[in-house]
Amino acid sequence: MMYWIYDYPSWLIGLLFCATFVVFTWIGIFLTHVTGANEMVGLALSSYFVLFGLLLGLVAVATYQNYANVGNIVTNEASSLAALYREISSLPEPSRGQLQQRLREYTRYTIEEGWAQQRQGIVPKGEAVRSGLLIRTLMDFEPSNEREQIIYEDALRQSVHTNELSNERLSNVTTGLPAVLWWVVAAGAAINIVLIWMQQMTAHVHMILGAALASILGLVIFLIAELDYPFRGEVSIGPDAIAQVYKEVMKPRQTGTPEQAMAMLTKAVAALQADKAKAVAMFSTGEGGFLDEDLYPYCFNVGDGTILADINQPKLVGQNVMDLKDATGKPFGLELYKAVQKSEREIADVSYMFPKPGSEHHLVPKVAFVTRVGDLGCAVGYYQ
Repeated sequence: MMYWIYDYPSWLIGLLFCATFVVFTWIGIFLTHVTGANEMVGLALSSYFVLFGLLLGLVAVATYQNYANVGNIVTNEASSLAALYREISSLPEPSRGQLQQRLREYTRYTIEEGWAQQRQGIVPKGEAVRSGLLIRTLMDFEPSNEREQIIYEDALRQSVHTNELSNERLSNVTTGLPAVLWWVVAAGAAINIVLIWMQQMTAHVHMILGAALASILGLVIFLIAELDYPFRGEVSIGPDAIAQVYKEVMKPRQTGTPEQAMAMLTKAVAALQADKAKAVAMFSTGEGGFLDEDLYPYCFNVGDGTILADINQPKLVGQNVMDLKDATGKPFGLELYKAVQKSEREIADVSYMFPKPGSEHHLVPKVAFVTRVGDLGCAVGYYQ
């Protein structure tokens, strides 16, 4: 296979194919002079052109169907990656952050480095390495309750499905039409052109007719060659679907702002006032928009300080907020508790050091807006 054609613009290669066929036909017309067999040559040409055209048409359709199927594989892989990211985002920290980072790295590599290798006909090895790291990290997770077990099993199934689609995509990087089929196409095209040479007619008509037939042969063969390897050349399948998933679902945004934290606290207060039990349940699962990257509400009883909801640190649920201290030893939990002993709806802020989601050892200054809603204290923090 002439892999060099994928290194040049498609219009140039298409023009080259047509020009080659036309020039070859014209040279033969000038050098060949056959007399007395025009009727037989015309019958042979018409019959042979129909048979060869049928062969070319079937090959072109099969090549396009394979191209379209590979495009569907990439689209399905993108959807599977989005579903997997959402599944692991429902797991507790620190596993959630570690898995999200693994999947981001896998997806980023596929888009930025893996695809460039695919365009050169090389199967990228880095995908298998990063996929293995993701699977091992997922296997290390141990569910602590029934809900986490269900999410974990769904994430495992989704990761297997994603890996299958990835392998199916990679199997098409180096798979094209067999060489013997290309030899048949080349031989068939040559026979067609030879039969065109043998036609008897005026020179200018012969040249125009020959150029027309040669051009259509060149264009169809060019189309087959261009679509033969779906990831190579200008007319190739790109990582657009996967890149869109990375941008819209996975890509970490900038840290939440004070305005966004205050807006979420206001929303949480409204939810508690409408239905306390339902609101606490949503805070615990992140539903209803109560988990937006590093912004989330957490609540505790005003009376005894028992923590009722904290999606970022679910292990803290049931513990006493007054016992919380940051890595520097500051009793920020006691400050949170004292802040809600004031009148309802009054908002205070408490500063402390706290790790970002997914990074248990990287401490960052954090400020929590905290207020009282009935018998609950509710806070939303942002990282500085």
